[in-house]
Amino acid sequence: DGDGKGFYVSEWDINVKEAKAIVEKLQAKGINAKLQVAHSKSEDLNAAGRIANKSNPKLYVSIHHNYYDSNSTGYFSMYNPNNAKSKEAADRLSNAINNNGRVPQRSSRENTGYIGELNVINDSIVPVLLELGFFSNISELENICSDAYVDYVSTNLANEISLMLNE
Repeated sequence: DGDGKGFYVSEWDINVKEAKAIVEKLQAKGINAKLQVAHSKSEDLNAAGRIANKSNPKLYVSIHHNYYDSNSTGYFSMYNPNNAKSKEAADRLSNAINNNGRVPQRSSRENTGYIGELNVINDSIVPVLLELGFFSNISELENICSDAYVDYVSTNLANEISLMLNE
């Protein structure tokens, strides 16, 4: 959506910037991380989960950003219901970035069926979806697009993911 100054950004652009940074940091740690990017905005919400199932990762982390209203703020994680490993992973990843100084932490949320990609993930995979801020809030948009925020989030998420995979 427009920022009132003639600039436009889509969620896809913000998601890819953060996801690429996370994957690069994981790969630098020797972790076989794969970046999975939607082919287009018209790709259905379940496609990402179906694609992930084919490679059967131990952990599936989906990176997103929210758009609601101009006063919305904060990041949160989502986990699948009745899946203790998904909830634990969501809480750990959320807590790993809680001192970012730019976007406040909100509590983790149970996926109530809305997040299609989490609904189709195989039971052997631990799924987490991260909503890393609201791009409908212009000041939060500036924060989530900043190199400092992207670096902090990607570094801390990569460190926590590495710990989780090595346990």
